[in-house]
Amino acid sequence: MLLRLPTLASLLLVSVCMPLAAAEIQLSKPAAALLPIQNQAGHMSAGMALHQGVQRELELRLKLAEAERVRNVMRSLRIRSAADLSADILVPAQSALEVEWLVYLTLHDVDPREVPAMTASAQIFRAGNGELFWSGFVGKSGFNGLPWLGMGVTQNIPDLAREVAQLLAEAIEDALDSSASAAPQPSLDSAPIWALVPLAGLTPKEGTVSAATVTEAIRDVAQELSLQLVSPNRVSEVLRQQDEILWGQVPRGLREELVAEFGVGAILTGTVEVYEVVGSSSAPEPRVGLSLRLVDSATGNILWTGAIERSGFHKKGPFGAGRVSSRGELAKRLTRQLLLDLQRSTGL
Repeated sequence: MLLRLPTLASLLLVSVCMPLAAAEIQLSKPAAALLPIQNQAGHMSAGMALHQGVQRELELRLKLAEAERVRNVMRSLRIRSAADLSADILVPAQSALEVEWLVYLTLHDVDPREVPAMTASAQIFRAGNGELFWSGFVGKSGFNGLPWLGMGVTQNIPDLAREVAQLLAEAIEDALDSSASAAPQPSLDSAPIWALVPLAGLTPKEGTVSAATVTEAIRDVAQELSLQLVSPNRVSEVLRQQDEILWGQVPRGLREELVAEFGVGAILTGTVEVYEVVGSSSAPEPRVGLSLRLVDSATGNILWTGAIERSGFHKKGPFGAGRVSSRGELAKRLTRQLLLDLQRSTGL
């Protein structure tokens, strides 16, 4: 039996085609820029580990703009947070970065206990029109697998940050893949459009941060339930125009402006009364309490209200099964219960 050795021409053809194929794959990836993280938790090492982790993951999944180039554009356009991503700013940002999407991360809280916990979120904005395309919210504890046997426990914050980064990056990739393959969306003319006004924080400590965290949990769950919300940066623009900003409040002037600008039929807001961790360092027990209300944008009448407060050990089973050890995860679960009740009550 004769063996045919590859010819020089065939080897050259392969060597030329492989880089071309790799280039085609890179060009087919969504072009995005990862903006600097908003570190509401104030934990520098966790924020750095989370941002670097997401960046490394997205470099493998997307056509990601260089970090130094992003920082330079951010400084030149004076972009400090997602609230600054107005349409007027996004047009030059898109031109300067040559991307379709802007990805924005927020580290909401870190519980630096023996077994740590962390809450983070991500948002994807369309660079062309400044609209929020997708949001994701992750609350995660170091308790994984079988903690009662000492298995699957993450005991340091950098490792937990990398786990959260991988979860967010996978969700970001899935969201952008769906944008390329999804069928045309039905018209939203028949679907009610609501505005989510940031909640008020009534917790004894870090009320504003707690309220911002739960607000993002609401946005994530509302997206899962196909509720149509005005893009948060659009709402922020309207709030900045008000004489006085009171989180959790919907005065007449704000209602009228939201109706005039976006045609909203109702406004969703509320308060966060409890957002804390109790218990021991090795067995942290989160507690979250919040209330929501849906307000008619035309009259100011309350269309629906709901309130809930739970401990992460509320449904604790044998060997700790069923417990929730992350404030963020507990907030998301409670938010889902409230919004499902809202849907049932309003018939959406």
